[in-house]
Amino acid sequence: MVIMLIADESTEVRQALTRVLTRVGHHIVTTGDHFAALQLVRSTRPGLVILDACSPALRSVDLCRAIRGDPGSATAAIILTSACAVPSEIEAGLAAGADEFLFKPFRTDDVLSHAHALLSRPRPAPADPQGAWPRG
Repeated sequence: MVIMLIADESTEVRQALTRVLTRVGHHIVTTGDHFAALQLVRSTRPGLVILDACSPALRSVDLCRAIRGDPGSATAAIILTSACAVPSEIEAGLAAGADEFLFKPFRTDDVLSHAHALLSRPRPAPADPQGAWPRG
Protein backbone atom coordinates (compact mmCIF):
# COMPACT_ATOMS: atom_id res chain seq x y z
CA MET A 1 0.00 0.00 0.00
CA VAL A 2 1.23 3.45 -0.93
CA ILE A 3 -0.04 6.71 0.51
CA MET A 4 -1.11 9.02 -2.32
CA LEU A 5 -2.13 12.66 -2.15
CA ILE A 6 -4.58 14.07 -4.67
CA ALA A 7 -4.75 17.89 -4.76
CA ASP A 8 -7.40 19.03 -7.21
CA GLU A 9 -10.13 21.66 -6.95
CA SER A 10 -12.60 19.33 -8.64
CA THR A 11 -14.49 17.11 -6.21
CA GLU A 12 -15.39 14.84 -9.12
CA VAL A 13 -11.75 14.32 -10.08
CA ARG A 14 -10.75 13.63 -6.48
CA GLN A 15 -13.59 11.13 -6.03
CA ALA A 16 -12.93 9.32 -9.33
CA LEU A 17 -9.21 8.97 -8.65
CA THR A 18 -9.85 7.91 -5.06
CA ARG A 19 -12.20 5.16 -6.25
CA VAL A 20 -9.74 3.65 -8.71
CA LEU A 21 -6.66 3.99 -6.51
CA THR A 22 -8.25 2.62 -3.33
CA ARG A 23 -9.67 -0.30 -5.32
CA VAL A 24 -6.09 -1.48 -5.89
CA GLY A 25 -5.10 -1.00 -2.26
CA HIS A 26 -3.63 2.48 -1.96
CA HIS A 27 -4.38 4.85 0.90
CA ILE A 28 -5.64 8.15 -0.52
CA VAL A 29 -5.58 11.60 1.06
CA THR A 30 -7.32 14.41 -0.82
CA THR A 31 -7.64 18.15 -0.75
CA GLY A 32 -9.08 20.81 -3.01
CA ASP A 33 -6.44 23.34 -2.07
CA HIS A 34 -2.70 23.47 -2.71
CA PHE A 35 -1.92 25.24 0.59
CA ALA A 36 -3.54 22.35 2.44
CA ALA A 37 -1.56 20.01 0.18
CA LEU A 38 1.66 21.46 1.61
CA GLN A 39 0.58 20.51 5.11
CA LEU A 40 -0.62 17.08 3.99
CA VAL A 41 2.69 16.34 2.25
CA ARG A 42 4.48 17.19 5.50
CA SER A 43 2.20 15.07 7.67
CA THR A 44 1.50 12.04 5.45
CA ARG A 45 4.72 11.72 3.42
CA PRO A 46 2.97 10.31 0.33
CA GLY A 47 4.76 8.15 -2.18
CA LEU A 48 2.81 9.80 -5.01
CA VAL A 49 1.30 13.26 -5.36
CA ILE A 50 -1.24 14.09 -8.08
CA LEU A 51 -1.59 17.86 -8.53
CA ASP A 52 -3.90 20.00 -10.61
CA ALA A 53 -1.55 22.33 -12.47
CA CYS A 54 -4.10 25.16 -12.66
CA SER A 55 -4.64 25.93 -8.99
CA PRO A 56 -5.14 29.68 -8.44
CA ALA A 57 -4.10 29.56 -4.76
CA LEU A 58 -0.55 28.20 -4.96
CA ARG A 59 1.14 27.47 -8.23
CA SER A 60 1.81 23.79 -8.77
CA VAL A 61 5.35 24.70 -9.83
CA ASP A 62 5.96 26.15 -6.35
CA LEU A 63 4.42 23.11 -4.72
CA CYS A 64 6.61 20.78 -6.81
CA ARG A 65 9.70 22.71 -5.75
CA ALA A 66 8.62 22.52 -2.12
CA ILE A 67 8.08 18.77 -2.32
CA ARG A 68 11.44 18.22 -4.01
CA GLY A 69 13.21 20.52 -1.56
CA ASP A 70 12.08 18.73 1.59
CA PRO A 71 14.08 15.60 2.49
CA GLY A 72 10.97 13.91 3.85
CA SER A 73 9.08 14.16 0.56
CA ALA A 74 11.76 14.70 -2.08
CA THR A 75 11.49 11.17 -3.45
CA ALA A 76 7.70 11.24 -3.91
CA ALA A 77 6.53 10.75 -7.47
CA ILE A 78 4.61 13.75 -8.81
CA ILE A 79 2.00 13.77 -11.57
CA LEU A 80 0.65 17.13 -12.77
CA THR A 81 -2.74 17.23 -14.45
CA SER A 82 -4.45 20.03 -16.30
CA ALA A 83 -7.07 20.94 -18.84
CA CYS A 84 -5.66 24.43 -19.33
CA ALA A 85 -1.88 24.11 -19.54
CA VAL A 86 0.22 25.64 -22.27
CA PRO A 87 3.62 24.22 -23.28
CA SER A 88 5.57 26.71 -21.13
CA GLU A 89 3.60 25.65 -18.02
CA ILE A 90 4.23 21.99 -18.75
CA GLU A 91 7.96 22.64 -19.16
CA ALA A 92 8.02 24.69 -15.93
CA GLY A 93 6.24 21.92 -14.01
CA LEU A 94 8.61 19.25 -15.25
CA ALA A 95 11.62 21.48 -14.54
CA ALA A 96 10.30 22.06 -10.99
CA GLY A 97 10.29 18.33 -10.31
CA ALA A 98 7.10 16.81 -11.68
CA ASP A 99 7.65 13.35 -13.13
CA GLU A 100 4.71 13.31 -15.53
CA PHE A 101 2.08 15.59 -17.01
CA LEU A 102 -1.38 14.29 -17.94
CA PHE A 103 -4.00 16.30 -19.78
CA LYS A 104 -7.60 16.39 -18.61
CA PRO A 105 -9.88 14.81 -19.35
CA PHE A 106 -8.02 11.61 -18.63
CA ARG A 107 -9.12 8.07 -18.03
CA THR A 108 -8.67 7.05 -14.40
CA ASP A 109 -7.12 3.78 -15.58
CA ASP A 110 -4.46 5.81 -17.40
CA VAL A 111 -3.64 7.63 -14.16
CA LEU A 112 -3.41 4.27 -12.40
CA SER A 113 -1.01 2.97 -15.06
CA HIS A 114 1.19 6.07 -14.82
CA ALA A 115 1.13 5.93 -11.01
CA HIS A 116 2.22 2.31 -10.90
CA ALA A 117 4.95 2.93 -13.50
CA LEU A 118 6.32 5.85 -11.47
CA LEU A 119 6.18 3.93 -8.21
CA SER A 120 8.12 1.04 -9.73
CA ARG A 121 11.01 3.31 -10.79
CA PRO A 122 13.97 3.69 -8.46
CA ARG A 123 13.84 7.13 -6.84
CA PRO A 124 16.93 9.34 -6.46
CA ALA A 125 18.21 10.38 -3.05
CA PRO A 126 16.73 13.65 -1.71
CA ALA A 127 18.49 16.88 -2.65
CA ASP A 128 19.73 19.53 -0.23
CA PRO A 129 16.59 21.14 1.29
CA GLN A 130 17.64 24.80 1.24
CA GLY A 131 14.50 26.93 1.35
CA ALA A 132 12.26 23.90 0.91
CA TRP A 133 8.82 25.14 1.96
CA PRO A 134 7.26 28.32 0.67
CA ARG A 135 5.49 30.32 3.33
CA GLY A 136 1.78 30.73 2.96
